[in-house]
Amino acid sequence: MSSSSDSAPSTSQTPASKRQGPPPIPFANWPTIKILNPPQGRFSPKTDERCIFYCSQSVGGRYHRKDPYCRSICIRKVFTHEVRNIISFRTHHNLDAEGKAKYPLPKEGHPSHLPAYLGGSPPAHADAEDQVQQKRPGDEAKFWDEGWYLWVSKSPVAVWEKLVTMRRDLQSQETYEAAKEKRKQDWVEYQGYRKNNPADTTPPNQATDDASSSRWWGPIIPPPPIQEITADTLLIPLPPPLPPIAKKIEKLLAPTHKVLGIFQESFTSGAQKDFALRVWEKAWTKDPYILAGRAFTLLWEKWNNPSDDNDDPRDSS
Repeated sequence: MSSSSDSAPSTSQTPASKRQGPPPIPFANWPTIKILNPPQGRFSPKTDERCIFYCSQSVGGRYHRKDPYCRSICIRKVFTHEVRNIISFRTHHNLDAEGKAKYPLPKEGHPSHLPAYLGGSPPAHADAEDQVQQKRPGDEAKFWDEGWYLWVSKSPVAVWEKLVTMRRDLQSQETYEAAKEKRKQDWVEYQGYRKNNPADTTPPNQATDDASSSRWWGPIIPPPPIQEITADTLLIPLPPPLPPIAKKIEKLLAPTHKVLGIFQESFTSGAQKDFALRVWEKAWTKDPYILAGRAFTLLWEKWNNPSDDNDDPRDSS
């Protein structure tokens, strides 16, 4: 008599090696090469600015609360998408006729703050006669353009401001510069108000007082302006726009060109040949010896009878 366990099929005893699975993928374990296309435009991971900051302080400077000695240098590249409209990158406004966005340079990049050897121009000046300001060529505001820029400074405040502006694009930098100028104007207006109203502590009358007097009443005090760094900072494009040196050299050599022109004209006309023949003919006559004798005689007379330097020979008295 057989048991029920003997009659049941033994399916659980099937070895795992005999089970069928998906076929292996060919070359699955081989090393592969992946080509990655990094994002372009404003999402690009490319580095467009590098800076070097160096600051030092002395014991005496720390005791007297002096600013540290700082030197800064930065090199930045402005890409095309930062100043021009490119599909799927950026849409700029306030474009010029060439399709370039008009983002003004900071004050340290304007021609009025650059030295003359770097293409700068003096600021607008007032004429002494009519006291009317006249702008010279190149005084207009400059705008960012694609290319390389060099930024140097020797101000410790510029280090902090540069670190702040490095996280801003050109449009945000323009907003930041406008906010700085607005803060400066508010401070000047507030100082003028306090100068004209030194003891004004009463609330203004909205019916009689103007808006400027009620603006600064009470504890509303505008923050002081940020320290200017323009005097110790330069922003120039690379290569810098050098002044027209050729024109200055041409002006310096203008007399030389005129002399050479006269010499060429006299040589082509035959005047130099005639002059050389006349000199050769005179050399065989007594005229050169007579001229040399007269010159020697006058020199000998002057040597034996020197005249007073203070006496004017034209003086008849």
